[in-house]
Order: sequence, then structure tokens, then C-alpha cells
Amino acid sequence: MEPATKLPLFKVSGLKKYFPIYKGLFRRQVGVIRAVDDVDFTVLPGEVTAIVGESGSGKSTAARAAVRLIEPTAGKMELEGRCLMTLTPSALKALRKEIQIIFQDPYGSLNPRKKIFEAIGEPLLYHQLVKTKEEQQERVAFVLKQVGLSLDHMGRYPHQLSGGQQQRVCIGRAIAFHPKLIICDEAVSALDVSIQAQILNLLIELKEKFRFSYLFISHNLAVVRHIADHVVVFHQGRVIESQRADKLFAAPQNPYTQQLLRSVPKIYPSINSPL
Repeated sequence: MEPATKLPLFKVSGLKKYFPIYKGLFRRQVGVIRAVDDVDFTVLPGEVTAIVGESGSGKSTAARAAVRLIEPTAGKMELEGRCLMTLTPSALKALRKEIQIIFQDPYGSLNPRKKIFEAIGEPLLYHQLVKTKEEQQERVAFVLKQVGLSLDHMGRYPHQLSGGQQQRVCIGRAIAFHPKLIICDEAVSALDVSIQAQILNLLIELKEKFRFSYLFISHNLAVVRHIADHVVVFHQGRVIESQRADKLFAAPQNPYTQQLLRSVPKIYPSINSPL
């Protein structure tokens, strides 16, 4: 007897994001840039769906449009059956607690004038997840422990931390809400290789501990192979291949995917393996 199929946690259908092209003195629209064009993908509960492709392929735009950080041109996005396109502003605000995002540049996503305690604690107050200063401090302390930082980091500013520590703060800010879905938008690409491994292992550990699901955006197929359960390949704003990770890396079907795999440097060049 085959196991029951999981219902999607997050489902995206027919997602489009077009940017208008204007020309002339009166700014007349003369065309559009099809950054994301009719894209479908799903994220299953407790799993990692990775979106991969070269720079400019529409990966980050698709992720941000899918959760309405930027407004999509068209499409249907559902979190556990709730359509994001039909939500009122207040309902969308409430849903933000269930979908969090970790950006590529950790320093750029932290307010340089706010200490780490404020960076993590103020969103908790804003969304009314804590009611008192004591609750706020306890939650921030718990979060810092989960991401491998000490209580001493509470009183520091972002510029006093290393890049890896800054990204740990950003991860902590995301997990503080106990979300169901976390979007990692090139979350390790700005870090040194040794730090990348630490952050990846931290993300995997947190996923197993708290049962998060990740939408993981990356151009690095070696990183994707390490973390992903399902891989969606983007090219020029479209999905050209979507498979379980083990099947895709073993036998990619699309020539573009095959080319991407061949472009990854091999640790042992004499071994005839895609990675």
C-alpha cells in the first residue's frame, strides 16, 4: 500500500510578474519585462523546495511575488488553502507571522541603529506575540540560544557582529514567530564558504527541531543538493524542470539543467559525476 500523498503547505499556480517599460516624454508604456511568466510550484510540510537558476532568471522575484512582498501581475498563492490574493490588509498582516523571509545581505536587512535585542524583540511586540518586557526578553534570549548566539549579543549593534553572526540574527528574527514557511533568499551566498556550511547546518537543525518548511532560493547547486527535498529549475522567468532532488541530480531531463550541473566545479574532477 502506497503512503498517502502530503497536501501542500504552500501552493503557487500561474504566477506572473511583469514590469512595464516606459518611453518618451509622457512616459508611454511600450512593453513589459516578463520577469516571472506562468510559474507553478509547491512546498510540502516539513520539506525544502529549492528554486535554482542563473542570476536574472526570476528566482527571487517569484518568491517575493508569491508572498506579496511585491504585488504579482497574476497568479494564485495558497497557504494551507488560504488564498493570499483575496486577503484583506489586516488578514495579510496576520498571515505574515506564518511566512518569514531571510534575505541575502544580513547587514542590509538589519537596522544599524537598533541593537540585536530590538531587532528581534520589536517585531514580537508589533505582532502582539509578547505583552511585557519580561516576556520579550525571555523570547529573545530563547531565540539567540537556538541560533548559537550568547545573551551578550543582545546589547550589540549589527556592525559589531561578523557576517555569519548577523545572518544568525536574521534567522533568529524569522524563527521567533514559529512560522510555517521560511523563505531563504540566497541566505548563504554572501558568506564565506566555511560560514556557509555552518549556516546551512543550522537551517537544517532548526527545520528538524521546529518542523519548518523552506522555500530555498539559490544559484549554487552544491548547496541545493545538501538541503533540498524538491528542486524547481528556473530559466528566463519560467519553470523548465521540477523534480525530487535525488532524481534531478541523478538524471536531469532538461538540457539547461544538465548544463547547470556540468558547470558546478567538481571536488574530484576525475570522477564522472554531475556534482
